[in-house]
Amino acid sequence: MGFLDDLTKTIAKSGAAVAEKAKDVSEIASATATMEKEKLALEKLYNELGKKMYENYKEDLIAKVPELVEKIDASVNKIADAKININEKKGNRTCPSCGKELVKNSSFCPSCGRKVTRANAAFCPACGKEVSKSSAFCPACGAGLPKAEQPKEEAPENPYGEG
Repeated sequence: MGFLDDLTKTIAKSGAAVAEKAKDVSEIASATATMEKEKLALEKLYNELGKKMYENYKEDLIAKVPELVEKIDASVNKIADAKININEKKGNRTCPSCGKELVKNSSFCPSCGRKVTRANAAFCPACGKEVSKSSAFCPACGAGLPKAEQPKEEAPENPYGEG
């Protein structure tokens, strides 16, 4: 029976060693996941700090790292241009107050609440809805719309001074 007892003890020791290794591997995986999560959080904080420093101390940064400020400005401008291009292709606009995208016929910005209208907008005097300046009737309520005033042409000056 000595052989079976020795075999049982060896198997028990091996099982304990395997269990200990499994525990170590699990703890390493957990610590690695925690470390990676904290690295991402730290990177986000560095980005936030960098953005705040850029926004609050841009003039000082121009003197210290002008090439970096120039690259940031160029990138910001490219993003803004692309955003405008995308909105134009979609037929949408951008809120002049907060910069968020507005759906085509929005009267108010859903992000900041600012009333937004087109520069050349016309409105129905009966219901207040935005209408095309060329419309004769309001598509929302059917009210007749006043004709858009055409600029009056001045009569050409008479070269003979006769009136």
